Amino acid sequence: MVSSRFFCLVFIREIISRYDEIYNESISYLTRIAILRSFSRLAGENRGLSKDILEEVVDHLLRGLNDKVVNVRLVAARGIEEAVGVLDKGIFNAKVLPVLEQIVKEDSDDDCKYFAQQAINAFSG
Repeated sequence: MVSSRFFCLVFIREIISRYDEIYNESISYLTRIAILRSFSRLAGENRGLSKDILEEVVDHLLRGLNDKVVNVRLVAARGIEEAVGVLDKGIFNAKVLPVLEQIVKEDSDDDCKYFAQQAINAFSG
């Protein structure tokens, strides 16, 4: 008999995979925003997600920080801030912090810089 937890993890992996395809093929920034919001909710709620699934979700949010559209970058930064509470310190320091620091220093948009700094502060505070 397959456990419900196993089924949920398989289902979540399938959703992540499909969202990844949609994100990659999307020409609409609104679609990318919707996907990033879904990822941030998934990470923020963290209903027993395995470490590798959580890390995969965070990788998608980090990718959003490099989008050419400011609004997408804003949503990604805010999503990372939501996920900070469940992130392992090692993952944050190794993967997330360097990207956020780069955004704070180099992004052309002040709001993106602000929300990246907020995510850093949320983890530090």
